[in-house]
Amino acid sequence: MLPEERSPAVGFVAPVRLDGGLDGVALQNVAHVKERAEIACGPVFVFEVLADAHVGEIAAALVGHHHLRFNVPVALFGGETQDGGVFGERLEAVFAEEAAARGVVVGDRCAAVPHFPEMRIAFAVFARAFVTRPGRRGVVRRAGRAGGDGFGQHFVVLAAYPGLSCAGEPYKGSDFCVGNEETFTFLENVLTEVMALFPSEYIHIGGDEAGKQAWKSCPKCRRRMADEELKNEDELQSYLICRVEKFLNGHGRKLLGWDEIMEGGLAPNATVMVWRGEEGGVRAVKAGHRVVMTPGKFCYLDSYQDAPQFQPEASGGYLPLANVYSYDPASPAFTEEEAKLIYGVQGNLWAEYIPTDEHYEYMAYPRLLAIAEVAWSAPANKSYPDFRRRVCREIGWLRDRGYHPFPLEQELGERPEAKEKVVHLALGKPVVYNAPYNEHYKAQGDKTLTDGIRGGWTYSDGAWQGFISRDRLDVTIDLGKAICITSVEATFI
Repeated sequence: MLPEERSPAVGFVAPVRLDGGLDGVALQNVAHVKERAEIACGPVFVFEVLADAHVGEIAAALVGHHHLRFNVPVALFGGETQDGGVFGERLEAVFAEEAAARGVVVGDRCAAVPHFPEMRIAFAVFARAFVTRPGRRGVVRRAGRAGGDGFGQHFVVLAAYPGLSCAGEPYKGSDFCVGNEETFTFLENVLTEVMALFPSEYIHIGGDEAGKQAWKSCPKCRRRMADEELKNEDELQSYLICRVEKFLNGHGRKLLGWDEIMEGGLAPNATVMVWRGEEGGVRAVKAGHRVVMTPGKFCYLDSYQDAPQFQPEASGGYLPLANVYSYDPASPAFTEEEAKLIYGVQGNLWAEYIPTDEHYEYMAYPRLLAIAEVAWSAPANKSYPDFRRRVCREIGWLRDRGYHPFPLEQELGERPEAKEKVVHLALGKPVVYNAPYNEHYKAQGDKTLTDGIRGGWTYSDGAWQGFISRDRLDVTIDLGKAICITSVEATFI
């Protein structure tokens, strides 16, 4: 029997020996395996195999074990197997056989855990697809029109399939090698599996935050760029996206991706999900493409929704309900026909800082209600005071049904100092920057420090100026004449 008293989401489940015995040396070895395995991929289940025959028993138990259906790697190592050999290949074959019999999708790679060759360790890494197809169908029924989201951030894939990276080694790069034809074989196989699971019109391929650095020196990528007459790495990324779109279109599906897929040229039929501001959405619409608007300034619900010092830890920023509600996804720059290409609005809630379901509900509600009304209502029909009144009523409804929404009635609001302009002797006076401000945090440029505007709860509100140079903050403010000064004040965040 496999132990079920602890969840894989919170750590390690005790090792199992099928004969019921566990000596001190073996236990120490298990601890070492666990340590090495978790360095590679986080929490794992670790099992010791006493005999070759036990591989099949463990495989059957693991594949049928409900805790192991979601992204839980498993490390198995052998003491003395009956044939005295490495059982990695056998383990892989047995898992595949058990999985096929039960309709389970599993990872197909076993890799050695480094530094323990004497233990003959086999490492079975189950990627995100370790879910029964019937279970997936239950998810699909609730998932709606789009499935997937994969390219751009694929450290785990390249750890298991290092040959698809430019370096050819695990943990040395996070971008697929676009010059390697096997990359496209792999991506097409993955997308074929996704399409079999998700009967969606759109497949979201991700495509965000690709580093592209390895492509600059990779011989295969440089050869691909020369053969396809591509001018730079952005066009190389566009080449990849266009090939993927052609594959999806050939199977009756449409490609959806984050706005980075516009770099180097947008695939002919692609729909763009815009998160880095709104400008990308305007460009895509003007070029005739459909767009889903989800700019971080209005739609990233993992930001703080009230005074940060009194809120659970979040990813940063400050996005109260009123700011979400103020968003208008249809830019005035659009004609009536162009506005029809705004296909929808999406609220994002990334979970790095969300450990529980209750916390998730707290971050989502009531801001998710504002996202819905932004999508459904014309600006002329919106009224924040009326919306807030209705939301307070709905919060009660949610609580009555066991949800945990943010207590809007206790909202503190924006930083008090940011609400009023301050008058002082240096107001509007010129500032000489002896040490420069950082271009990523320039706020309103040279006038920021003397414009009388004080910042709110987030450094990205256009009022806070950032200094990261060796000399940090060093400025001279010219008052224009000799003036008696009684105090000098500055605020830091």
